[in-house]
Amino acid sequence: MRYSNVLTNPSALVLPDEVSQARELYLERQVEVEVQVNMDFKEALPLFHQLPMNVLPSLPVGHQWVAHEGKYSVIRDKNSIKKDLSLTLFGPSLNVTPHINFLCSVDGVTTYSFTKALNGKGPACRKYPMQAKDFHVHGYNYRPGVTFKNHMRGHLGDHQDTIIRRLLTPSTQYSANFTPEPPVDAWGKFFRNQKVKIVRSLGGYYAQYNEYDDLKNLTVNGTMVPTHARFYTFDSHYSFNDVHHVSWTENLERANPSLTYVENYQQQFSSSELASPIVKAYEPAMTDRDLRSLRRETIKDLNQMINGVVKSRFSMHDQAHTAAKAANIEVTSSNCLPFSARKSFDVKRSDRVAVSVHEIKRSLHHMCNLQEIFSSKVYSENTRQQSMMFFNELQEVENDNTDVESLVDEFKQNCAI
Repeated sequence: MRYSNVLTNPSALVLPDEVSQARELYLERQVEVEVQVNMDFKEALPLFHQLPMNVLPSLPVGHQWVAHEGKYSVIRDKNSIKKDLSLTLFGPSLNVTPHINFLCSVDGVTTYSFTKALNGKGPACRKYPMQAKDFHVHGYNYRPGVTFKNHMRGHLGDHQDTIIRRLLTPSTQYSANFTPEPPVDAWGKFFRNQKVKIVRSLGGYYAQYNEYDDLKNLTVNGTMVPTHARFYTFDSHYSFNDVHHVSWTENLERANPSLTYVENYQQQFSSSELASPIVKAYEPAMTDRDLRSLRRETIKDLNQMINGVVKSRFSMHDQAHTAAKAANIEVTSSNCLPFSARKSFDVKRSDRVAVSVHEIKRSLHHMCNLQEIFSSKVYSENTRQQSMMFFNELQEVENDNTDVESLVDEFKQNCAI
C-alpha cells in the first residue's frame, strides 16, 4: 500500500447549538479515535465516505461510527477499552461507476470484509500469500478422509472479485484478506461459493464479519482462527438481503441432501437483520430525542431477541452486540446500566470479564453525573436485582484486578430505593 491516512473528524464532537446538559455530558465522555487507513490510490477514501452506514464494519464495545460533514470517523467512550483500528481500501476500479473493496482490522486481526461481486475472471494467477500448511492448527482434531490436514485458506474478498488495476495491490494476494476456515468444503467451497454466485448474478455486494472468542486458537503462521462468522449479502443499491451466522465448531454439512447448500443454509443458518451488529452511526445533528428514540429501538430489538421474537442463532452473542450499541447512546435515559455488561459477561473468557467491568465503570460514571444534573436516583428495582446478580458472578471470578465491593457501593447509591 503506497498511501496511508488517519481517519478523524474533530468537528464530530463539537457541541450543537443550545445543547442540553445531558448532551454536553454525553459528548464530554467521548474521545476521537484515529483509524489508520492504507490504500494504493487516494481516490479510494472519498468512495469509502460515500458508502451507506449499514455496510460499515461493527466496532469494538464502546466505539462507534460518526457520520458528519459527508465523512465517517470513529469516537469511543473514555472509559472503554482502547483498540487499534485500521482500514485497508482496495481500488477504486476503473469502471464508469468506480467502486472499492475494503478490510477492517482490530488490534491487527481482520474482523470485517466488504466486497462487490463481479462477473469477470479475476487475476490470471491464483497466487496465495501463504502455503496450505501455514494454516495448520496444532491440537486440532483433523480426521483423515473426513477433513483436510489444515484449515482452509478462505478468501474474504473472493479471487474473482479482485479489483485489477496497474499499481494496485491485489486483494487476492494480500494475507489479511484470508481467514482460516473449517477443514471441510461445506462453508467456503459449497455454501459461500454458491451464495456469492447468486449475489454476483444480481450485481450486489457481500460482507463477512468474523468474531474471535477463543483468542488462543492460532494457525502455525500466527493467523487467528474465527469462532463465529456472519455472511451478509446486499443488493446493487446496498440494501440488506440476508445474513447467515455460523460457528466454526458446528456441523456445516447439509441437513437434507435433497436441498442445495444455499437452500439448506437458508433454512438452518439464517439469522435476523435485527439480531446482527448492523451499524447505526452517531450524527451530531441528531437531537437528544432522536438519540433516545434510537436507543429505545435498540433495546426493543434486544428484548425481542430475549423473548424469541427476533431470530438469532447465537442469542447471547447477538444480545451482547445489540446491548453494546444501546450502551453507546446514553442521553438522559433511566435504567441504563448497560445490558452489555451483563450480556457480554463470560466466566470462561478473561477478556469478556474485562469488557464487562469497563462497561460497568463507564455506566456508573455516567449515572453519577446524571444524578448531579437531575438530583434523582436513576436505577429501578428491576435493574437493581439484575445488576446485583451480575456483581455476584463477577465477585466469583475476579481476584485482585477489580474492587467489586466499591462498584457495588457506587451502584447502590444510585438505586431508586
